[in-house]
Amino acid sequence: MRGIANGTQVTGTMPAAAAASGTPGWLNNAAPGPGVTPTQLWPDDLNITLAELLGLVAAGGLTPDTTGANVSQITGAVRNIAADNYTWLAASGSTTPTLTVNNAGLIELDATAGNMTVTLPAANSFASRPIRYRFLQIDTSGNTVTIVPAGTSRFFPGGAASYLLTPLVKFETETDSTNWIIAPGAFGNNVAVITATGSWTVPAGVTRVKVRAWSGGGGGSGCTSGSITGAGGAGGYGEKHITGLVPGATVSCTIGAGGAGGASGANAGSAGTATSFGSFVTITGGSGGSSASGGAGGVASGADLGITGGTGAGTLSTGPVGGFGGSAPAGGAGGVPSFNTMGASGNFPGGGGASGSGTASYAGGAGASGLIVVEY
Repeated sequence: MRGIANGTQVTGTMPAAAAASGTPGWLNNAAPGPGVTPTQLWPDDLNITLAELLGLVAAGGLTPDTTGANVSQITGAVRNIAADNYTWLAASGSTTPTLTVNNAGLIELDATAGNMTVTLPAANSFASRPIRYRFLQIDTSGNTVTIVPAGTSRFFPGGAASYLLTPLVKFETETDSTNWIIAPGAFGNNVAVITATGSWTVPAGVTRVKVRAWSGGGGGSGCTSGSITGAGGAGGYGEKHITGLVPGATVSCTIGAGGAGGASGANAGSAGTATSFGSFVTITGGSGGSSASGGAGGVASGADLGITGGTGAGTLSTGPVGGFGGSAPAGGAGGVPSFNTMGASGNFPGGGGASGSGTASYAGGAGASGLIVVEY
């Protein structure tokens, strides 16, 4: 796409168009003849059309091709504006790809061969309109993909200088001509699954999350010959919507452990331990079963929605099958007992262990560990 370039053109600012005469209309396509006035094409009309087309090319982030060889620039500009474009990049040695406006749209990244750093253009290089990129790391190799803006651009909200992708989760960012604006969750929720005690770093641009958490289930009691003892209570469940988080800050996470099953004989199971997400929500672990009763379920505090874990089945003086472990709300089912065997373990997350049962002494089943799921 280019302007007039045949040696007769006027350079610089487009000449001011003359005032319109009559109502704007169309070319007369009737054959010239008596009573038929052919439409005259004025330079003003062509200049206005050229200005519209060149403006479209520029709005798509493209530089007009003055050679005339590229006759698909308007198509490319429309595609960029609609972000209907696809790019695939893979790690290769120490290569750090730098994106251009022609990469706007969906970019799939394969870091199987090594860590990747992908550089966005400077946000202020697109002063005419927003440019949007969508990133997806398609591998689960454990290698990292980091997105970095060029120049002094930063990611907002938060002002971070880089963004670490979560594998298999789309990340979208758009320029405001000064910085890159993050739209997390625009193509489905981002999810962090936490199964070990440690900390969680708030991603760039994230200020609010929804947390779902389960505590550890209690262990079932062991049994003596011919007796049925109590099963373990399940871990509790809690949901919490949290706002006002600071990107880059860390939140301590404690994952509740499942309680051990009681040893063979009339030995109580151990309680599961608590799960917590910072100071925002805490769920106590399920209690262990004993020779006298089933364990109580865990209880949530600080949650917007808290559901107490299921109680382990109680005791009988005699019987063929032991007690069922308590089931965790929206989580793991309790362990299912069998005759003449140790109690089955609870199911993840948070299920209570079954008690032992049979004609001999058997140990109780262990409770399952807890879990935290962060949606943002």
